[in-house]
Amino acid sequence: MIKGKYCPKIKRKKIESMAMQAELLAANDDLVMELLLRLPPKSLARFKSVSTHWHSLISSVYFSCLHGLRHPTNPISGVFLRASSSNHYHFLPLSDRPYLSSQFSIPLPSSSPPLATGLRILQSCDGLLLCRSVEMTIGPRDYSIYNPVSKFFKALPRFKPLRVLGVTLAFDSDKLPHYHVVCVGNVGHSDSNYRIVVYSSSTGCWKEWIGNDFYVPYEVVFSNGVNWKGAVHWIAAASRNDSVYFDVENERLCKMASPPMCSRRGLGTFNVCDGKLCYVDANVQFFRVYAMENYEAGWSLRYNVEIDGVMGHLPKASVENYSQSLLCLAREEGEGKLVMVVHAPGKIFAYDLEGRNCKKLCDVELGKGDAPGNLLFSGFDAYPYAASLAFVR
Repeated sequence: MIKGKYCPKIKRKKIESMAMQAELLAANDDLVMELLLRLPPKSLARFKSVSTHWHSLISSVYFSCLHGLRHPTNPISGVFLRASSSNHYHFLPLSDRPYLSSQFSIPLPSSSPPLATGLRILQSCDGLLLCRSVEMTIGPRDYSIYNPVSKFFKALPRFKPLRVLGVTLAFDSDKLPHYHVVCVGNVGHSDSNYRIVVYSSSTGCWKEWIGNDFYVPYEVVFSNGVNWKGAVHWIAAASRNDSVYFDVENERLCKMASPPMCSRRGLGTFNVCDGKLCYVDANVQFFRVYAMENYEAGWSLRYNVEIDGVMGHLPKASVENYSQSLLCLAREEGEGKLVMVVHAPGKIFAYDLEGRNCKKLCDVELGKGDAPGNLLFSGFDAYPYAASLAFVR
């Protein structure tokens, strides 16, 4: 054969050999699964379309559990943001190239009541969203669990009539595929005697906690529950009172210290970050970040940031109207920086707590009729999200 001359027979044999190797690889489920288990959830969601077999493999409970064990702590990939006075959401990725998505609605499951007009996110927990139906009439609401990556839905059965004060999802990816939903409410007109009912995915029904009726300080906010180490935590809106947590597995209600608070603007941001329970006290002068590693050690001050220092990193046009809203505390997916995501008029930016610098994430356009300087989003409707394949059953 003359060197450099094109030979169609050799090329055809090479292609046939590669095709045969690809067929052998695709036929080996153990090898395919091992390769797929190394991929992040968003890539796996796209790979479902490769073939019917891959779709079945990736969608299985077995694969979901294995992937959860391999990747017990997924980084925060972005934040779901609800626009003020609407049921529309935007998604803001915390990546190297962030952008604010077009508005969208959480799709209604087929089992939704006929009067339901949409779903509202109540909480984000380890890749699952706890949602509540929004209906045109006053009455009992329906709750559901939704995985935005896999598109799995689970409509929860209704529980006994309660004046619901808060519903919280308790899910840990290392305990796949089981989860609990904890509802706190009261019966009648009492504002201080509460009841707890718990939904278990393993039984598929609600169970009333035998410790009912219990008393806690009036300032405890049940609408802002956070799951951490197998327990649901609620903090008091005044540091002079104890906060409480409910140990789901052992069915115990316990007291814990409240974080120090100087804010006069209501609760700050309360969530889990870096495996710690975190609270950010937002005042007109500062952001103070507190963290708790265990109940015995209590709360410790990690960062104390003057708001002047944060806003001073922004262009002058952004600080003429000094309003701002702390959306969340998160560890970025790409560079791994610990940031506060803050909304100022016209933009959202990330403040690096360790590097003490600001990065603009996106611009925010106001709707028709909105006054200049208005904020479209608030921290009460911001939900940090870590992508997961967690199966909803």
